[in-house]
Amino acid sequence: MLIQFKTKNYKSYLEEVVFTMVASKDTLHKTHLIKTGNDDVLKVCSIFGPNASGKTNLLDAINFLKFFINYSSNSKVGDKIIRFPHKLTSDENTEFEIIFIKENVKYVYGVKYNDTYISEEYLYYYKERENIIFERKKQKINNGKFTSFKGIDKKTLENKLYLSTLAEWTSNEHIKNIIEYFRNDLIILLNFSNPWYRDYTEDTIIKSIEVKEEIINIFEKLGVSLSDIIVEKTRSKIEDYKGLPVDLPEEFKAKFSYPLEFVQKKVELVRESGDLNMVINLNQESRGVQKIFEIVGLLIDVINGEKTILIDELEVSFHPMVIDSILRLFIDNKKLNSQIIFTTHNLGLLDLELLRRDEIWFAEMGNKFSSRMYSLWDIKGVRKDENIKNAYINGRYGSLPNMRD
Repeated sequence: MLIQFKTKNYKSYLEEVVFTMVASKDTLHKTHLIKTGNDDVLKVCSIFGPNASGKTNLLDAINFLKFFINYSSNSKVGDKIIRFPHKLTSDENTEFEIIFIKENVKYVYGVKYNDTYISEEYLYYYKERENIIFERKKQKINNGKFTSFKGIDKKTLENKLYLSTLAEWTSNEHIKNIIEYFRNDLIILLNFSNPWYRDYTEDTIIKSIEVKEEIINIFEKLGVSLSDIIVEKTRSKIEDYKGLPVDLPEEFKAKFSYPLEFVQKKVELVRESGDLNMVINLNQESRGVQKIFEIVGLLIDVINGEKTILIDELEVSFHPMVIDSILRLFIDNKKLNSQIIFTTHNLGLLDLELLRRDEIWFAEMGNKFSSRMYSLWDIKGVRKDENIKNAYINGRYGSLPNMRD
């Protein structure tokens, strides 16, 4: 469960930006909250703003930190560290800090680095009080009370995350929790047309009849009535180049390794209307229905697994009522401990009947070409009964495109 994320000097974020899922004192829609110890945490968060304001860059920053942790262990001596500093401060450190809950334990992880070395890295966990797992200043590392980490600091290159090195060399429960969180509990969709998402839904349907019924149920809630989903995958082999199309150049055929294996797929939706059923190949469905199919496997995974899904431009190819229904999968389930965070241009979601004031965030480009973020709750004087859509269009909250006549 995501609690808070901070970044500085990453792409359009020149200055530090803090994005939090900790609930404010807003009394609207208390059922939208997850109880976690002393904090109430939001299930849903929307991010509005004009193009090039930094909305996507926030999700991208979280995605990059996930990538950094998962792949830092591949760094070799002398390798440059991948990073994307703001164009005006390329010589200064890039910074990330994330707070999250995994297995009922709150963790804080942070890192500061430049092109060549990690200048600072830290990891804490909270159970009644703060506990140090490790603190790092360049190559000086304090492991707190974790004596089992002794000697692992010597294996850590200056351009490699200590967290990633620990994941290689220790079976410590906290380290396992954290790596598991970044690998599996943070699901980030920056490109909604990724064939992997569709494959994931297909494989999920094949593996479990029970989950297939859940998927059909979600289609129903999103306005598409189905009586069945048929997924068939068959593996075939071409033993030699003679099995390839005859019009392929011979030199092209020679580049393949034989036997050549490939998968043939058939996905059909059995549409239901009264007493009538109609079978339609998924490729012949509308882009909106195809997109529901792409995302539904991941949604099932998130809802059943207490995870966080972040989606860039949720509204693309979706009817506004579909988006409303997706959000209600999260906010209407009182027992759910999963979260959805998304960027959007859909002004129909600016509605306090649907979302709390702290569930509505804005991004805008500020001074020095630096993105900044703030929530509707941060703006003074926004009433519970206010027409926030009209107020936003009229410029009261900022974060609007600078259009010329």
